[in-house]
Amino acid sequence: MINREQFINEIAEVVNRNSMEKAFNDTPDFILARIAVEAMEMFTRASAHRDDYHGFRTADYDRKYKAICESEKKAKPVNTCKGCPLIDVCPRRPNGKPTGT
Repeated sequence: MINREQFINEIAEVVNRNSMEKAFNDTPDFILARIAVEAMEMFTRASAHRDDYHGFRTADYDRKYKAICESEKKAKPVNTCKGCPLIDVCPRRPNGKPTGT
């Protein structure tokens, strides 16, 4: 997967190649690219908040938790979130913050 900075650079190249700066009051291509990526990131966060509000993601929490934790036969309950792939979405985190990190 492409990293964030590389993605921003590629968008900047496309903006520059198409002279998009002119349409945005001569804002430099690298600024427009950063704004575009930040808008995508904000949309992702907003979508997650929307889904939480409507309860869309709640059904997936237990399914994902069980799929990951039960797939490992040696998996034992621990009091830490460190290293867990569900750290960002786990409903078992107290106060919405990871434990033991």
